[in-house]
Amino acid sequence: MNSVINTLIAFMGGAEQTTVDQGIALARDQHDKYTLELARLLGLTVEPAVVITPELTPSP
Repeated sequence: MNSVINTLIAFMGGAEQTTVDQGIALARDQHDKYTLELARLLGLTVEPAVVITPELTPSP
């Protein structure tokens, strides 16, 4: 949570885009690790999200 807060503070403070991107990547990585550890402790299996993209249908 601290990574998210620090990244938001940096963003609002006008930090460079690369700094904000690094903070977002760090926060995402920490969240993923937390999710995996929680699932391990609970004995659950984590499955990747399925992204459904609508197929383009030809117009009549």
